[in-house]
Amino acid sequence: MNKILKNIMILVALLAVTAACNADDFLNQPQGREIDEVTALLTPSDLTNATIGTYSRFASITFYGRNVPTIIDMLADVAGVGIGHSGHLALFEDYTFIDGSPEINDIWMFGYRVTDAAARVIEAGLRILDELPAAATDDIREVNMALAQNFGMKAFVHFLLVNLYALPYTYAPNSPGIPLIGSSRHLVGVDPVVRATVAETYAHILSDIAQSKAHFEAAGTGGLFPTATAKFFFNHGAAYALAARTHLFMENWAEAVAAATTAKARGNASIVTDSATYVGMWALTSPSAEDIFALNFISGDATSMGSMWRQNGGAMFMKGVDMIAPTDIRRGMLYELKTREGDSAWFTRKYPNANFVNNIPVFRASEMWLIRAEALAQQNQIDAARQALFQVAQRNRAITDYTHLPNNQAALLAFIADERVRELSQEGHRWFDLRRRGDIMSRVPGQTRVMISNFDVRRAVLPIPMVEVSVSGIPQNEIIRPTP
Repeated sequence: MNKILKNIMILVALLAVTAACNADDFLNQPQGREIDEVTALLTPSDLTNATIGTYSRFASITFYGRNVPTIIDMLADVAGVGIGHSGHLALFEDYTFIDGSPEINDIWMFGYRVTDAAARVIEAGLRILDELPAAATDDIREVNMALAQNFGMKAFVHFLLVNLYALPYTYAPNSPGIPLIGSSRHLVGVDPVVRATVAETYAHILSDIAQSKAHFEAAGTGGLFPTATAKFFFNHGAAYALAARTHLFMENWAEAVAAATTAKARGNASIVTDSATYVGMWALTSPSAEDIFALNFISGDATSMGSMWRQNGGAMFMKGVDMIAPTDIRRGMLYELKTREGDSAWFTRKYPNANFVNNIPVFRASEMWLIRAEALAQQNQIDAARQALFQVAQRNRAITDYTHLPNNQAALLAFIADERVRELSQEGHRWFDLRRRGDIMSRVPGQTRVMISNFDVRRAVLPIPMVEVSVSGIPQNEIIRPTP
């Protein structure tokens, strides 16, 4: 068994086993001591506290708290560190990463730490659920909530890892994917460690999502999440949002439409249409109306997403800026500064708080509308697709009715692709979008540190960490780099 994954399996997850934590503070809880889950996870409250450990790993700056969503944008064509800067993660914009790069190792290791932490809760939770008497309704509800969250988080991490370290489902479903963590902390197909295929990985993801939904349903509407903070947890709406995104990536169009529709309702999320409200919601420390699931950061960190996309030079390239019309309220999310060389650089207000206290959106209502629009357009349901797209596209005040949107399939799909840039840039979507659609990627000269032209991004993957390959012997990826 390989070094990284074996260590994760044999070391006990860092569990929050102290008193129950305030829901507002789940990302800032102290890490508990390492103890065996057999003695640690005996009660429903133990599972609730341990679930905080799952979130803590997931929200680490080395994983979704900065690196993962930032790298997904840096690898693409509309945002990056830019000319005149050498900020964090520039090696991904430059495509100079190697299998020994610390970030490559960290994403892999922290991703599997999340899945291991989740699997520990799942294993114990299923055992406890079997042991509880039918009359213990509150305890049963709490266990189901813990199970639902951890199945969902495990599925989401597998989704992220397979799209970073493996080829797209739409391009090579039978190519090597990633090692999979099951529901009892064990790797699927160990001894020797194997990489499941991409298709097998997606099947595993959908299975975990189904389990997440089932346990949310079993938990009912007991209100275990305080209303004010429900969106800071992987909630029932997030399970459907992840299903919608997964089906979109698999081109299961009807399933994507259905899941996206349910995600908005279960996630209690709606589109913001007022300009001041839209710009202002990014500075909130509470969830916004558009959030389905967001990471809550309540203390400053100088290496956070706020720092990445402000002080450390993370900017939107002119290719992205030019997609946003002056009549679009999202233009107000950008501001222009000059670099030392006199070039213009455009920065975002998506992470605006000067002390770096910024929530990180994971799933939003606008993404669900865009998934609906794309999946409907792919089924040639043009009017329905335009009506779904209008919910987001009306942020451009020049678009006052859905009939102003393209009315043929090719043009509509192209508009939706650009709308995803306007709406979701710097939230960790662009590189994944290019790969799943099979787009040929080019950067516009003038701001990017490294020009890229006519790059078939479907073939691009991150390398498996060097230590993983050397110890476990799992096959390394072929690394395809763009020609400047």
